[in-house]
Amino acid sequence: MSTLFLLALGTAHAWEVKTNSSGEELFWEETNVEFAVNADGSHGLSVTEVTEALENAAASWNLGNFIFDSTGTTKATGADYSDEVHSISFSDNWTEDPEILAITYTWSTAEGKIVHFDMEINAEHHQWGVNGEADKYDIQNAITHEFGHALGLNHSDETAATMAPSAIVGEISKRDLHEDDVGGYNHIYDDVTDSSGSSGSTGSTGSTGSTGGGSASGGGSTGASNGPQPNNGGTYRVPLDSTSGCSSVSSAGYEWSLVLLGAFVLRRRNNR
Repeated sequence: MSTLFLLALGTAHAWEVKTNSSGEELFWEETNVEFAVNADGSHGLSVTEVTEALENAAASWNLGNFIFDSTGTTKATGADYSDEVHSISFSDNWTEDPEILAITYTWSTAEGKIVHFDMEINAEHHQWGVNGEADKYDIQNAITHEFGHALGLNHSDETAATMAPSAIVGEISKRDLHEDDVGGYNHIYDDVTDSSGSSGSTGSTGSTGSTGGGSASGGGSTGASNGPQPNNGGTYRVPLDSTSGCSSVSSAGYEWSLVLLGAFVLRRRNNR
């Protein structure tokens, strides 16, 4: 009995994989996913500071064959599948919940294959830093979390994980992946050995990710059967809380559903 209990503890995990409305887990079929950075905005950081922080955030997830690869800068903004640019941009006119730090948008097929992502960073309501300043949100810390959403992960119940649904100003610990994050990555892409020494299962099959909510974070409607479908989403908050919603756009004769895969949301904790 005790042996079985110990085995159960050894195989437990806190990570969750994102799923679409068909229940299929999200994954990238291609192994090299490019992104470009638009550093315009009233965030007070230099182009070099922004670019280096975001490239470092992406590199945290380059664990095996799958790679996020920076192509430099872009003028693309917002969430736009049609521009074919996986962009990360700042917004000075934030229309979502002011407490959201950043949002990751994705488009995926009915089978769960991710075909596009964009990120937006809230420059209107938050101060950004690159050195873990106590009164600013660390951009590398936040966007490492967002890249986890971009590759297909949901939030984790492991409080020390990069994909945990909470963070505070000045935090930099989520720049580095926790073993739970590596386990979630390996479940999707199966190309590294996680900290327990075992390999994960493959891409679009496996356990169903948790549903989540948000006009800032999630989706629930169904896209065209022959085009990308919406996925459930989550928010990153302190304390944790979420809402729901999604929107649609059109492209190439199909109804493509825009989905907010994940959001990074923070609340101050009495100056802690």
